[in-house]
Amino acid sequence: MRPTAREDRRLLSKCLAGDRGAWEKFVTRFSGLVYISVRDTLSSRGTFFSREDFEDLHNTVFLHLFENNCRKLSQYQGRNGCSPASWLRVVTVRMALNYVRDRSAPYQESFSEEGKKMKKIMTVLFALSLVCVFYAWSYADNSVFFGIYTNKNIAGQCDPETFQTTIGSDWDRRWENNYEYIPASDTSFTFSEIGSDGDKVTYYFVRSENSITLHRITDYDNDPNYERVFHAEAVFSNDYNTATYTGYQTYNFDPGPNRCQGAMTGSLTRVDGFKWTLVATAGTGGTISPSGNVVVNQGADQTFTITANSGYQISDVLVDGVSQGAISTYTFTNVTGDHAISVSFDVAPPATATVTGKITNTDTGKGLSEAAVSFNQGAYVLTTASDGTFSSSEIPAGTYQVEISAANFYAKALSNVTLSAGMTNDLSSALTPKSPEILSTGATPDEVYNDGSTTLLTAAVTHPDGSGSISSVVVDLAQIGGSASQEMYDDGTHGDAVSRDGAYSYQTTVATGTHVQQFSLNVTATDLKGFRAYGNIDLNVIKKIIVNAQPEQVDTNTVTNSLSNQTLVISFTLASSKTSKSGGFQSESGCYVELTVYRPDGTVYGVYNVTESIDISIPKAEAGDWKVKTVNKCTTSVTYEIETKGSGTGMLVGRVTNAYTGLGIVGATVTCNTGGATVTLDDGYFTGVAVAGTDAAVIFTASGYNTNVQVGQAIIAGDVTSLSVQMLPENFPPQPAPSSQKLSVVNDPREDPDPLAQPFAAKELQGNLLLNALFPDYQQPVNIYLGLVLNLPGYTNKLFLFKNNNELVEYTDTLWPWREGGTAAQTAQVLSVPLNLLPSFNCSFYSMVTTDPVSLSNYEIISFTLSINQAAAESGTATMDLFLKKLNLTNGRSGF
Repeated sequence: MRPTAREDRRLLSKCLAGDRGAWEKFVTRFSGLVYISVRDTLSSRGTFFSREDFEDLHNTVFLHLFENNCRKLSQYQGRNGCSPASWLRVVTVRMALNYVRDRSAPYQESFSEEGKKMKKIMTVLFALSLVCVFYAWSYADNSVFFGIYTNKNIAGQCDPETFQTTIGSDWDRRWENNYEYIPASDTSFTFSEIGSDGDKVTYYFVRSENSITLHRITDYDNDPNYERVFHAEAVFSNDYNTATYTGYQTYNFDPGPNRCQGAMTGSLTRVDGFKWTLVATAGTGGTISPSGNVVVNQGADQTFTITANSGYQISDVLVDGVSQGAISTYTFTNVTGDHAISVSFDVAPPATATVTGKITNTDTGKGLSEAAVSFNQGAYVLTTASDGTFSSSEIPAGTYQVEISAANFYAKALSNVTLSAGMTNDLSSALTPKSPEILSTGATPDEVYNDGSTTLLTAAVTHPDGSGSISSVVVDLAQIGGSASQEMYDDGTHGDAVSRDGAYSYQTTVATGTHVQQFSLNVTATDLKGFRAYGNIDLNVIKKIIVNAQPEQVDTNTVTNSLSNQTLVISFTLASSKTSKSGGFQSESGCYVELTVYRPDGTVYGVYNVTESIDISIPKAEAGDWKVKTVNKCTTSVTYEIETKGSGTGMLVGRVTNAYTGLGIVGATVTCNTGGATVTLDDGYFTGVAVAGTDAAVIFTASGYNTNVQVGQAIIAGDVTSLSVQMLPENFPPQPAPSSQKLSVVNDPREDPDPLAQPFAAKELQGNLLLNALFPDYQQPVNIYLGLVLNLPGYTNKLFLFKNNNELVEYTDTLWPWREGGTAAQTAQVLSVPLNLLPSFNCSFYSMVTTDPVSLSNYEIISFTLSINQAAAESGTATMDLFLKKLNLTNGRSGF
């Protein structure tokens, strides 16, 4: 159904209000009208205009309407009942005539007969430009206005002329998208093929005056682009030789009483040939096209297309009473007789969504067996298999409240989850176990001499099921000379102050000769179900030497630096002398101790003459044995202390997992290029000391895995840096490239990428928004695309893509690949931006993999939506629709 003049006025009002979508509809609605008006006006001028001229002026008309804040368009006020289409046609004609006048080369003032008439008509149009007729213009309207202009009585021009044509066909057209003005031909009609009794034939008549095509209509529908064709019926006599047709030609315009009608008769002549009738019918719920009595030639083919309405499906197709099944097309080939085709429909069941996922343990990455995924409080419930996976294609598409639960785990609720038909809805999620929690740890004192001194280690541990659920708390003391699994106590022994208060303690001795540095002692709490929690205790081990030196006595002491690049601090203090009356040192004139510090390679780092005390700080100290040589330059004996300790270090903590399985990797080596190394423990967790640095690289290595390097890390002295790292196993089979069009929405996004389910991920970490990508090896070369949509003022409905250098650019007409034509696994940190620079907003992220970047005949698109800085999240399906629209992709089909 075509829009009415009232709907056109509403559309125009939206345009004037600045509605961009309304502009697009406005251009689509009137583009054909403007183009035809331009072409006909220019063509009627009697000179040559090219197709490029038509298109140029067509575009100029719309630009003219839009410029200067739509000044021209705002002049339309709908006065005098004028429709927007009529007003727009007048504007177009005016601009077309101005275009002719402004041409640099003068046009020839010679017109065809038709051109002369059109010139007169244009004059009339200008005269009537302020009083538009209610209906839109068509070529048939020209005859009416021409008749008014020349004072001709159209009602008296009723004698039709006829011409020869083929049954049911039209004449050749001069313009493919327009109607040809041709004079009538001779007065006879000839059938190219014979018909049957009762066949109905349509005849086309052309008035010689003005060459206007007429046809019988029931309603003038305001459409400028249709023919007016006269219909007549003929009934064949039994001998098929001759027949008589009768009919009337009529037209009636409003305003105006202009009418013309008259009876017409003529004879029909038979020629050889046969036609057959195919009767096509459709029941409630859909259509068949073509439908009704379809006449086809002897030996011809005829195809019928069957379409179900929304909410219905094809039930059965009968051809001559024989079922063909629920098919959508049927073709009669080499027709030699009459046939019947009928189709029935029934109500389609609700569309269902494909739901898949895996429920895992947040601490271990292992799948949870018999976890429940419940939709709308149990309306539908899915249960996970032994590996934690689940899938279903039977849940109706729609929006749900989802709860995921498992025994001994905290349940998780997902609100307003939209399950869409036609795409994969990923509901993978991780549940947190009801496991121990290490609230705090400490050492008293936290700086201990490496001479057998003791310190009290403590860990406050709690459990959601009560303290009685704790099985053990152990600390690894191997680095300071103790047991690697030393149990801590909450029973009032081994330094524990209060029994059963959740504070576990152990009094330990630091072995003599322990290296001078900051240590991180791993603490593991385990409950009765085997769930674990991990923590660490910071302890700084210091070396102290006390020397009583006689005059000119030379002493050399060695300090081993085991942590390369840490800051080594050597503190020297004169403690007492034989002449000291107060027990403290009182310097005498010219009394000092000469102190020389040697690097591990034997070269001198520095020479210092110390009269009382000095702190020597050595940044980025080389690993190895440093020597401190002292010479007493006093005339009396003196006592002094040399205290050496490490500083300038921070803590590295985190977890290392298998990129494909999500399981922790035990025994992986974690090395920081600023200094410091450690090894992963159970479930891939690690903690260790690293030398501070603002642009550190942390290297992860493990047998059977590709090395992973995390660059640009900030290791801050006295602070903790957390890292979650995925390692790709070596020789993992390459994954098949996309061979079809697949859409997936991740409803509970992972913080770290999963190369198989969510290769692009975003998370907030240490005050930054991090975007990471991890794609597997592929069997064929693929292009990888990464993009995002921001729900921010000024950015709404804009798609941004990451180029191969991680530069973010707005998508206009270039589909920038992040990686192009490769098969190797790809991993990278795509973006890192401080959160304090960002407002609160929603952001939707996309990854697309394809082997066909030109036509996108295949692809896998995965999307998810996150709330940044605690914004309210939107529907992932809605943002997927925007992504598809931007790339001209609809329902999994490429629009390129």
